Amino acid sequence: MAALTKPQASNSWGISETCPQGAYIAVCLGAKDTFKVERKKFQSEETEIVDLTQFGFGVIKDGKKYVVATRRMKISGHEKSTLVGFLTAWGLDPFDGDYTQTAKGRPAQIKVVHEERSGKVYANITTCEELMEGLEGKVPALNAFPTEEEKEDGDVPY
Repeated sequence: MAALTKPQASNSWGISETCPQGAYIAVCLGAKDTFKVERKKFQSEETEIVDLTQFGFGVIKDGKKYVVATRRMKISGHEKSTLVGFLTAWGLDPFDGDYTQTAKGRPAQIKVVHEERSGKVYANITTCEELMEGLEGKVPALNAFPTEEEKEDGDVPY
């Protein structure tokens, strides 16, 4: 059995702890698009050049602030793409304007799990849904989290 290491957080948001596993009410801090990324094709040894996007969310639990991000998703408008499914489940129309601008500040209900990759454990968002009615007052304020200019480095995507 492989030994897992304790989750390590990037402190580029000024937050030193990894978001604990669980279901949360969160606010979207933004999205980052990365263009012309070379990666292996699905179930193949061939590589491809793709454009990717990733969303970051702010969570407050027991008075502590956490930032957690989705996995990077291929920017694709195909009806079966991960990005279209993610935005649709979150209540956004993937084809109505700029999703990166529409998402920032938008509340969500997310589920965070810890996943092991390459010997490290990462917090990852597995589901993102629209906020249930009546929970609006529990959404963390967007300005409770550092802005792009306040980050210490560019490792965290937003």
